[in-house]
Amino acid sequence: MESPTEAADSCVVCSMEPLNITRDIIQRQIKERNTLQFERRYHVIDPFIKRLGLECELEGHSGCVNCLEWNEKGNLLASGSDDQHAILWDPFSCKKLLTMHTGHTANIFTVKFLPHSNDRTLITGAADSKVHVHDLTVKETVHMFGEHTNRVKRIAAAPMWPNTFWSAAEDGTVRQYDLRESSKRSQVLVDLTEYCGQHVEAKCLAINPQNNNYLAVGASGPFVRVYDIRMIHNHRKAAKQNSTPGLHTFCDRYKSVPDGAVQYYVAGTQCSVLMHALRYVYRPQKFGHFYFTSL
Repeated sequence: MESPTEAADSCVVCSMEPLNITRDIIQRQIKERNTLQFERRYHVIDPFIKRLGLECELEGHSGCVNCLEWNEKGNLLASGSDDQHAILWDPFSCKKLLTMHTGHTANIFTVKFLPHSNDRTLITGAADSKVHVHDLTVKETVHMFGEHTNRVKRIAAAPMWPNTFWSAAEDGTVRQYDLRESSKRSQVLVDLTEYCGQHVEAKCLAINPQNNNYLAVGASGPFVRVYDIRMIHNHRKAAKQNSTPGLHTFCDRYKSVPDGAVQYYVAGTQCSVLMHALRYVYRPQKFGHFYFTSL
């Protein structure tokens, strides 16, 4: 076993050697003690910093670029812009592969590849309250959904359901889409306005990559809400029957709390006031395998 003195001496010798990242990567795989040395040497060093720079600029949009999305393989990049177009790029060769005329009439805020579509299907959401589905191989918009009543801010998809995706919009709703349905209409999965008032806005959402049953939603408030998709399809019906729905959030759970007992702040300037109020009315609730508390 190497003594502390020998280890220190080896570090001194190592630090005097010229940098050779290929050699050090190999040594890290062979000798466990080289892992720490590797981290120390290559964490922040001048030669690496000097090599950092702009690889290339992808030029093609005529307005602000609001969203980017990699495909599953990581070799294609999609972008959406204020110019109401989506562009497919090969970023490693700095090439524009195609420009998609999306049919939107306002800024595009979100783009998403549909999983298991062989990068053929791209979904866009925009400030015109519309969600469009595009076939990139023929450069056509194949589905247009217009049920939202305010700006669409985020699209999410799950590999477990290759024909299904979700959208979050500033009308306070999260909608679910199933391209296998003949009606080609979306359904409201979560309606935050029923619990948080008419002015609530859904801003973002994300599917858990390890368990696609869990959907996280961010809105105009200081909370992240996590929903079990399996349990909330019948949420609205269950809520009307005063049954326990498949979700537990602060404003959902304590809707009967009198006005003024709790205040919500988007910014953190009065966070201490908010947390002081929460101490008196909030109790963590067990939900599946998780415990959710306020953020």
